[in-house]
Amino acid sequence: MRFRVPLKELKNSEIERLFTKVTQQMVFNAYEISSEIDVFVTFETMNNRGKLLSTLELLKNRLIYLSSKLPAPKGREQTLRQNINDAWKSAYHYLGKNDQRPLNDDAFLKTHLSHYYLTHLTKFPEHEDKNREKAKQRYEIAIECFGRFLLNDLFTPKRLNRKLGKKDELPPLSREFLHDFAQDLKASVELYYKLSSPADSNYTGAEKIWLERITRLLGYSPSNLLLAVYRQEPKSENRLAFLENFERLNFLSSLGNTRTPYAYTRRLLIPDYFLAYTTGRMRMDGLICQLEDISTKLLKETPLVELLHDWVKGSGGYYGWRAIKYFLFEYESALLAKSKSAREKIEWKEFSQEIFEVDYETIEHIYPQRPRDKYWTHRFSKFTVKQKRVLRNSLGNLLPLARPRNSSLGNKPFPEKLGDDISKVGYRYGSYSENEVALQQEWGAKEILERGIRLLDFLEKRWKLPIGDRTQKAKALGLEFLK
Repeated sequence: MRFRVPLKELKNSEIERLFTKVTQQMVFNAYEISSEIDVFVTFETMNNRGKLLSTLELLKNRLIYLSSKLPAPKGREQTLRQNINDAWKSAYHYLGKNDQRPLNDDAFLKTHLSHYYLTHLTKFPEHEDKNREKAKQRYEIAIECFGRFLLNDLFTPKRLNRKLGKKDELPPLSREFLHDFAQDLKASVELYYKLSSPADSNYTGAEKIWLERITRLLGYSPSNLLLAVYRQEPKSENRLAFLENFERLNFLSSLGNTRTPYAYTRRLLIPDYFLAYTTGRMRMDGLICQLEDISTKLLKETPLVELLHDWVKGSGGYYGWRAIKYFLFEYESALLAKSKSAREKIEWKEFSQEIFEVDYETIEHIYPQRPRDKYWTHRFSKFTVKQKRVLRNSLGNLLPLARPRNSSLGNKPFPEKLGDDISKVGYRYGSYSENEVALQQEWGAKEILERGIRLLDFLEKRWKLPIGDRTQKAKALGLEFLK
């Protein structure tokens, strides 16, 4: 049935080509394995000589192998194996459910283990001491090398008949343990998919909005903290409060580099508040306070105007900010809401990637990167080379485009970029951000400064991050030289 349905969508020529491949070109390798050789080990060895299997695929085979070595009640020998197969069937279903954006096997497995380890495998000492620090180090190493931990430490044949001593921290291998692990993985993968594709979930409308924002900001592989919150917190209002603070802190972290305290979560170290919350030593209100405290400490140690000013120092300016598309998309969404229109002019899927096949740049420099027309050379002739670079890459000069054809206007003078009624190409016919810029009569340093300040006003209000007055905002934009 599964094979017959897709065939209905194929053309006759495509069906003929498929028939030829199946009847004439398909080859099977038959291997005869003696009873002395373990078939499961052979499976892993053979596949690793070809295309490497993911850890998730190898783990399924390992669990089935271990299940065959454990004694089972009469008549239920195949029950555990079926449960494992069902769990992995569900995993592959959800990881590949969105064929436009399939989720990575091992990214999910690593995230699942980060929660499962803390809730099922070990108990952290409550008080800070050497034992707790050692337990944390073991945990971090296990998550960093999750494949080795799962296949070489946790689910290994050596542990089948070993008698556990007092120093053993991992639970013994049993049919119940294998069953519980498979069921926990099955529950996690469905949740993992919903967090990556909130539109397919039954969460509240407000939660879906914030989850969509987080996926746009951080990517579509949910973090371990996000998974832990949705596995442990039943109240929607509490989850919503967490999502707002979590998105705000991650946005703030995108503004800084190594100077940002929260930036260490991008490395392999596991933050203490994740450990505390997942192990039950911190409640949701405490977790939210922790996220707020990190933001407060950062802004106190390094004023936001200084963090923003750092973008001016690099050759790419604000154009090199890793969250520039997220920020401009949020501003576009705010203009959409203000317009009281239901028509979205920019779709995140297209906007978030450059479509080089059609030479479509989704962010345009209004004052071009390679200005040759007299319109630009005349208006910016009084500035130094460095000042021109800052102006070109300044926040106020970056514009999100809604239409591929608008990118062809890149180096033309500003009046031509506005568009005309004949070609219907130009800012007047583009995104809400383009429409706003199209209200200007001309484009020079003054307009770049004013739009940049307007965008920073939006940043202050949207993320509740204080920057300062106009003078401070001009500094944040690197445009202090404009009098």
